[in-house]
Amino acid sequence: MFNVMAINDIFLRIAEAVATAADMDVRTILSESRREEVVQARCILVYFLYEYGFFPSQIADLTGIGRRSVNNLISMFNEHRSDPTPMQRIICAKIRKHLEDITTAG
Repeated sequence: MFNVMAINDIFLRIAEAVATAADMDVRTILSESRREEVVQARCILVYFLYEYGFFPSQIADLTGIGRRSVNNLISMFNEHRSDPTPMQRIICAKIRKHLEDITTAG
């Protein structure tokens, strides 16, 4: 299990990786914007947090996104995972490459 410091560190690293790959600011991703590219980046952020072991309640607390919305974003990502857009594939590949060291670190 992660300690509190590790959770915040991992959250920030994932959020920064998503923001860099999506070419937008973390604050924009976590904003209430409904622009398609922002929602897509938010969905990817939530999914990567979930993939790296965060519980939906932790994701909701860290992002300020409601728990129901977190669950919806995870479901939405899973539904489109088998048929991602080219941009989703590119963004996810960049994020995975950027985050490789998280899985190899103790």
